[in-house]
Amino acid sequence: MKRLKRHIAFIAFSAYSRISLLSCLVAMGVFLPSGNAQSDVQLEQVQQLLQPLARQEQHTTGLVQSISDRLGVQDWVVLQTYLPRIKATDNRKQRLDIIYDFARGIFYANDNRQAAALLMHQLLEEKEIGVLTAKIYLLLGWIDKREQAHETAIEQFRESIRILEAFPDSATYAESCNLLGSCYLDVQEFIPAVDYLSRSIHYADAVDSTYRYKILYNMSLLYNRLGDTTRIKNTLKEVIQGSEQYDIPQLELLAYMGLISMYQKLNNHQKIIELCREAIDLSQSRKVFRSIGYVYYHRAMAQLALGQTDSALVSAREGLFISEHLDQKREIQNCHFALSSILFQQQHYRRALSHLDTITPDAEATANRQLLLRAHELYARIYYQLGRYREAYDHLRLSKEMDYEINHPEQEELLQAQVSRYESQKDVAELQRLKMVQTETELNLQKTRATRNFILAFSIISLLSLLLVFNSYRFRKTRQMSLLKDRFYQDLHDHVGSSLTRIKLLLARYIRKSQPSEAERKELDRIREISNRVMFDMYDLLWSLNSDKELLSDMCERISGHLEHALAPLDIRYTFRHDQADPNLKLNASLKNHLYGIFKESINNAIKHAAPREIQVLLSSSRQPKRIHLSIINDIHIDASELNRDGAGTGLTNMEKRIRTLKGEMKTYQTEHQFELQINIMVK
Repeated sequence: MKRLKRHIAFIAFSAYSRISLLSCLVAMGVFLPSGNAQSDVQLEQVQQLLQPLARQEQHTTGLVQSISDRLGVQDWVVLQTYLPRIKATDNRKQRLDIIYDFARGIFYANDNRQAAALLMHQLLEEKEIGVLTAKIYLLLGWIDKREQAHETAIEQFRESIRILEAFPDSATYAESCNLLGSCYLDVQEFIPAVDYLSRSIHYADAVDSTYRYKILYNMSLLYNRLGDTTRIKNTLKEVIQGSEQYDIPQLELLAYMGLISMYQKLNNHQKIIELCREAIDLSQSRKVFRSIGYVYYHRAMAQLALGQTDSALVSAREGLFISEHLDQKREIQNCHFALSSILFQQQHYRRALSHLDTITPDAEATANRQLLLRAHELYARIYYQLGRYREAYDHLRLSKEMDYEINHPEQEELLQAQVSRYESQKDVAELQRLKMVQTETELNLQKTRATRNFILAFSIISLLSLLLVFNSYRFRKTRQMSLLKDRFYQDLHDHVGSSLTRIKLLLARYIRKSQPSEAERKELDRIREISNRVMFDMYDLLWSLNSDKELLSDMCERISGHLEHALAPLDIRYTFRHDQADPNLKLNASLKNHLYGIFKESINNAIKHAAPREIQVLLSSSRQPKRIHLSIINDIHIDASELNRDGAGTGLTNMEKRIRTLKGEMKTYQTEHQFELQINIMVK
């Protein structure tokens, strides 16, 4: 009688649980039919949504119908929230953003992958390069990740990140890095996973204040793969606290599932049951059912480990009921396995086999290798109990092979190495072939090195040849310029010099013979003075062109001659001292001409603007470093108000330009009765 009462109570509790869950699912809209026949109003709404897409009319009609066929009841509800935004703007870019937001909304809220993917591919055809394109690749990668197409998802996320490097957007960049790191976790590539998750956490605040906890959840998955239980626990507790604070029930449920997985590895079944109860309460109170079948599965397995078979059976059936209606394939497989394990424990072997036969094809199709491993082990135990030892042995062998592949990859590699060594010893011909391949590879490597050395030597020789040709060309140009200057010097000296000398002689002879009047004599003297000045200037020009007069001693002789010519007719006393540490110091053409020009300009300025009675000139040089110093001092016998009249400053400006050309230094010192000019020039 007690057993009958317990059985009736069990059936009543199971029915009550199913009814309560069914009511919650109906409230979420899980069982509302989507319907394939859309009203004209619904088609018009989709037409408004897709209006900015550039399409021909027949293509637009087909696209509208295709999108409408893929929208469920909850998707139409989401569309209603976007209609005011659609009507409020005519901006094409904003309308494209609305299409993206709608696709993201129906995917995130209702898991409508087909409609979201179709909308994203239509947006890609618009070729809107920028942040929107990066967001499209992000959503396509997210959809592929849900479909377990990890390689395609990784490509989509990497393309999104590549676009964001040219068009920065911190929020989208954080999401792309987070999801890419999660994908690398799924394929067990931990180094890039750490890299991208670390990048995303730096930009988490750009998304919103809650996104940081989503990244931390992915970090907990990484710690789980690495077996760091302390970090897993601390990270998931922080995620749960943040989810409660910012009202993210889905993330909080995922964090509970992470803790459940950790305690499962620690075989703490009592803690698993407590966490599962909290997760189920959260799911039912907040109407969050995604992946809840996983929680029921772990609660059933923990109860089974503690010997609570009746409770475990209820948990497994409830998890299967929810997972089937939510069409969650992995959760369905796990709950079937839990039921088969419970039934095996209750010695219902045939019923246990029926559940295993249900999940095995689906587990192979979804590559759920861990579940396949446990299924083969359970198959072996069931067949052993049924006395079918051959089948038990086959499943045990399969489970051992899968265990080596999944949990002992290093032993699998060792086994393959042993087989390779055995086959190489067995097949001598193959070993010889390998040696020939190795020899051929070494020869190819030597050829490659020789080619590389030849290219390097040829490049060096070509570079040296170019430098030689360039230096030769520069030498020829310098030589041509020198010859041209010498020729110009000779022609100017022979023709112009002789003509000026002839003019001077004719004037002297004319004055002696004709005995001109006083006025004519003054005019003739003025002509003779101009002729003398032109001749002296010509000799200055000839001196500057003469390449044989490039020593410092030649400069001293020229300065002395100019002082005699310019100051003696004006009765101005002068003193010229030269301290030549190196009389044979060679001056290049630029330095020689500019230095002499500065000297002449200074003397002319003194004569014109200061009316001096005495001028002192000092020219000195040093060996280390090679430097030339020129000092010119003159007294001043002119009224101070007239000192800078008539362009007095123009000469100094010209001298400063010449000094800047030589990269030298010029200083002036002036008192009421004296002016001093100091010049220092480095000789290269």
